[in-house]
Amino acid sequence: MLPHLTSRSRRTVRGAARGIACVLTLALAAACSSEPTSPDTGTTEPPDLARNAFLLTIDVPTGRVTVGRPQQASQSSAGGALRPSLSLLGSDAISLHAGNCTFSSIPNNSKLKSCSMSLSIENQLAATDLLAPTSFPRPPAGVNGILVFPYTAAGLGIPGGSAVPNALWDGAPANFFNDFSGCASGKNSDCYRWESYASPLKAGQTSATKTVGFDVDKNANTVAAYIVVAADLRDNPIQTLTIVPEPENCSYHESGDPTLRLNPEILRVGGIVRYRSVCSFLLQDVPAGVDILSADFRVFQIEGDIGTAGDPQVLVDHVDYGTLEAGDFSPYFETALDAGIGTLPIANGPAFETLDVAPEVNADLTASRARFQLRLRTSEVIGAGFVHYAGPGSETPPQLIITYRKP
Repeated sequence: MLPHLTSRSRRTVRGAARGIACVLTLALAAACSSEPTSPDTGTTEPPDLARNAFLLTIDVPTGRVTVGRPQQASQSSAGGALRPSLSLLGSDAISLHAGNCTFSSIPNNSKLKSCSMSLSIENQLAATDLLAPTSFPRPPAGVNGILVFPYTAAGLGIPGGSAVPNALWDGAPANFFNDFSGCASGKNSDCYRWESYASPLKAGQTSATKTVGFDVDKNANTVAAYIVVAADLRDNPIQTLTIVPEPENCSYHESGDPTLRLNPEILRVGGIVRYRSVCSFLLQDVPAGVDILSADFRVFQIEGDIGTAGDPQVLVDHVDYGTLEAGDFSPYFETALDAGIGTLPIANGPAFETLDVAPEVNADLTASRARFQLRLRTSEVIGAGFVHYAGPGSETPPQLIITYRKP
């Protein structure tokens, strides 16, 4: 939405749109004048949109493309919040990445040649997604993506130099500034070719690359094109969920002992296969459908002795044992969902150890399992050594730490 149009009536918006279109036409004519002009300093800039637009400058002899930042940032929302609020996005919100021109000839045209280039959008906001715009300028009917369009382009350095957005911009000419005239005739100056990028574009992400282009005068020195990016915004901060174990479902077993070891303070691993531990985390508090960014299993090693043999690490398996009952030790020996998903080093003294378990957490959520469950064991090469970890009832219980965003 244009800054000065936010509070005006529908009639006023339409009238202002007509005025803008006229000024754009005049600006384009000025840019095509016979005097060689630097696009950075001498080009007459269309008002309003130009201040929020990216300036693409194409060096026609070499094909080199540079991207100039908008002169002003996106408009800030009311109340002093430091985030854009209107559809036209400036360089405080995004970066526009353009590749250099690849030129090709145009059949039956001796004056112009076709430039094709790559174009992508980078969302630079830390906790805000970009969505398809729903207000002015509004995408054509049925389009649900972020809107990018060139609203003026000119070849500079020769009399009457031209630069025209070509069909590499996938969207046929559309009228973004009013709803009282169409584009079928191709004569309406309010009509612009456009490209749509997938929505949402999440905070910190870069869009897929699209190919766009211009038909430019072969003899022009440079081409200057103003590119508008329009999107709505959605707050979507990274959220963190820390899950502690089920106290009655996080235990260790001593081989040959039928007793269920529910020692809340200790998880024990070692002695070749003598001691193994399992731990279970309920997933009920993970919101449905979110995008998991990370998931870490974190455990505190109290003490460790690797014995007389060799490999100072604890092996971790992804398992599904349900709930533990006295005399039921099958989870310590049954086949794992995924054996050896990672290792925990055995430190010389007290230390926190962390293992990335995001693939396994995602697998459990996809399979609609209610719990995420792990088994800790040692390999035979570790000899008679052992490791003690803080248990579910200690001051430093094991944790499953999940970060996520809305889909």
